[in-house]
Amino acid sequence: MSKTDINKFESKFPSLEKAKGFINELRNVDLVNTSLEEIDNLINSVFKYIPFPTGSINKGEILFRARVNKNEIGFENISQLGLKRRDRDLDSDYGRANRPTESIFYCSNNFGLACAEVLHNLKDSFNRKKRLL
Repeated sequence: MSKTDINKFESKFPSLEKAKGFINELRNVDLVNTSLEEIDNLINSVFKYIPFPTGSINKGEILFRARVNKNEIGFENISQLGLKRRDRDLDSDYGRANRPTESIFYCSNNFGLACAEVLHNLKDSFNRKKRLL
């Protein structure tokens, strides 16, 4: 990548000072009375471009899916681990990369990483006497 290409790419992002200032502003937003559209517009006014990595999954590659199980009983059907769940099963809270009621399929090709992400969210709430894996 040439110096010109790097400068063009970097110009899509706010300065560090502007980004930090904006994040502080976001902390003061009344999330109860501010719509998702308004929040999106605020973020897009400062962060014109938010990069995210993409990749390919090779046919036959093993993927690991970990989900929080709030009932302390095993999942009864493989469909409970899949992407398409019934609307009534969709969370009303924000997830790692989704808005309330949006369904996002999270998985990893790394077993430990899939488990760690779920356990991180539960670190203060799991029964230490129960076997985790």
